[in-house]
Amino acid sequence: MVKKVLNRKAHVSFVGLMPQIEDLRDQLKQKAEEEDSIANAVSEKVDEWSKKLQERDRENAEQARTIAALRQRITAASLDQDRINVEKLTKVFLRE
Repeated sequence: MVKKVLNRKAHVSFVGLMPQIEDLRDQLKQKAEEEDSIANAVSEKVDEWSKKLQERDRENAEQARTIAALRQRITAASLDQDRINVEKLTKVFLRE
């Protein structure tokens, strides 16, 4: 008899806790959905910034190639100017 009373009390207690358990399950589900939403938003931003950084890297590489080409042209122009000056000086010395 005592066992039946205890079982009945346990059952009543368990039934009384069911709404609380369901409420906690719903809260956990909602939190998980919110976390998934935040994780997705962060992932999208990471992808967006990764693409921007890749584009910036490509632009920087292109600018570095342009700078290198311009430096070569400056060097070549400087050598051409030196050659012209040497030719002028040579003509002047040969006249004298």
